[in-house]
Amino acid sequence: MSIHKVDSNRSPWRVVYRDADGRQRSKSFATHRDAKGFDASIKNTLPTERIAPTPRNALLDETQSSDGMLLREWSIEWFRNYGPTWAPKTVKDRAGNTGRWIIPIIGDVPMDQIGPRLVRRFRATLLERGASNNRANAVLTILSAMLSAAVEDGIIDINPCSGMKRLPHHKKVVRPLTPLEVEAIRYAMPEPRDKIIISLIAYAGLRPAEVCGLQWQHIRDGLILVEQSVQDATIGPTKTRTARTIRILPSLQSDLNDYGRGLDDDFVVTGTKGGPLNFNIWAQKVFRSCVTDKAITPYVLRHTFASLALHEGRSIPWITGEMGHASPSTLLDHYAHLYQEAELATRVPMDEAVRAARRTQPCTERALEDQPAE
Repeated sequence: MSIHKVDSNRSPWRVVYRDADGRQRSKSFATHRDAKGFDASIKNTLPTERIAPTPRNALLDETQSSDGMLLREWSIEWFRNYGPTWAPKTVKDRAGNTGRWIIPIIGDVPMDQIGPRLVRRFRATLLERGASNNRANAVLTILSAMLSAAVEDGIIDINPCSGMKRLPHHKKVVRPLTPLEVEAIRYAMPEPRDKIIISLIAYAGLRPAEVCGLQWQHIRDGLILVEQSVQDATIGPTKTRTARTIRILPSLQSDLNDYGRGLDDDFVVTGTKGGPLNFNIWAQKVFRSCVTDKAITPYVLRHTFASLALHEGRSIPWITGEMGHASPSTLLDHYAHLYQEAELATRVPMDEAVRAARRTQPCTERALEDQPAE
């Protein structure tokens, strides 16, 4: 495993490593720090557990038994063998929850002694130790994935988490920002780059990681091709691993024209050093300095696109495709109440709603404050 610098303006740092089958792999990063972080994540499957080198013949042993194997030991093997296929964010999330909750509580339990009863006791212990219902559900989802992999590898016969009902939890009702509120935020952004980020999320429905992965070659003929994303400086597929096209509203096209087109291979929005934008840092330093209401995050802007489309009268399948949801049920899970509201409201074209908000003056430098009276 090694880190190399290559001749590339976008991702000059490359990590070369071998997967569980001994095949050589590589990933490219915009900064040396990100490359070192990925290199460490491969070497260290858990925050406090380091993978020891394994002889090649041990990987070929198909007669491995669960006798005596502890969940702690399997978790290390799971991260090692399956981790290279996960997105960096998934690795971080699973490693954090495994190290924080799973290993300390049931890490020393033999694999063949983990049954439904123990899993229920484990969940009860999570709640006793202060985990919320939502957190307990998330931890059990990771445990279930870990045990499903053990079934695939023949370590255990069945997944004891299968069929276990999720704990109820209060789900906040989505409140999309109005175009006027979005325009107040956009106006407050300090630089043209920051303004175009707001427009792409609110008026094209892109996910933040998709905005970071957008290149000028993806924007043409009134359409945006969404086929990649950038997370932790790593270029990868979209969340659902499928490409989609989005029509460009005239208002958004005007924003893009004002912003100025770059070369086809250039990213539409970039970081301070010219590579892909680190969205988390941007959200903390730029967005949060302009929007003080912590309930409003950049991702909330995506809800505005869904609301605008519903009030234009677009169908659920159409919106599902534009927003890149895995299925219409996912869309309805988030926006069922908006759909009902839109059915009773007068149809308003999306671009007309945006333009009406932009005609409203004066805009305020403080997002969502001192809105003009109607």
